[in-house]
Amino acid sequence: MSRESDVSRSRQVHGAATLVCLAVLLGACASATTPRIDSISPEQVPIGTGALLLVNGSGFERGDTVWVGNVALTSTVWVNSNLLTATLGGDIPADTYDVAVRTSAGRRADKARALMVGGAAGNAARQTSTPSASRTPTPTPTRSPTATASPTPTPSPTPAAPTLPGLPAAFDISGHWSVIDTVQDNPRQPLGIFLGDVTLVQAGDQVTGSGEHLSSLEGTLSGNTLIANYVGADGTSGQFVWTFAPDDKSFSGSFTVGSSSHGLSHGTLTQRGP
Repeated sequence: MSRESDVSRSRQVHGAATLVCLAVLLGACASATTPRIDSISPEQVPIGTGALLLVNGSGFERGDTVWVGNVALTSTVWVNSNLLTATLGGDIPADTYDVAVRTSAGRRADKARALMVGGAAGNAARQTSTPSASRTPTPTPTRSPTATASPTPTPSPTPAAPTLPGLPAAFDISGHWSVIDTVQDNPRQPLGIFLGDVTLVQAGDQVTGSGEHLSSLEGTLSGNTLIANYVGADGTSGQFVWTFAPDDKSFSGSFTVGSSSHGLSHGTLTQRGP
């Protein structure tokens, strides 16, 4: 074989090896997906309550961390590539915050002004509570006495209709809810458990329900907090304590499974009514 043939074959092998290396590098770059945030739920949290945040998007990986403003939420849980959960503490000050997801490799996704803690309602209440300046009463001029006319009788006020028992409360949580529970027994290895769709029916302050992986639910609504006992499809039982947002479109709270497990609950309304 001639020297020219050896050189040509050597060049072909070197070129093929270069293409293989380039393909490997491109594959590695393609696998390093940049995360994206589509939505945060809930978008508004009452001050001092905390909440379980659901971060929806794409490109999420194990080890990602959710940031609210300059605070890293160390309770971040990877559920899948499209969903992260993170627990927001109740000590965060009232403000509107940017939310970010940061990966262990340094990539990040940002959503500006995505979360409000507190809100305009609280500010309006504070403004309303400010007392207005009192006015000096205008003196009434003295008049000469005249014949006293018979006073016109004041009609008695019509009594308000009594509230009848059994009527549904103004705060009604009846509807279909998407629920996610996050076990907190082992903070190093938290586990997300999907309950799927749960249907709640409210009659007065009594609430019943059922759903995917949930055989039955029975409880009492006090204000906007539901305390309910449940039985799972697998026979396990426990208790939910859910506090609903003022617009009754979302809730956050906790759950227990017997006496051995507990965790955080979060839900969003998907369809109102039965």
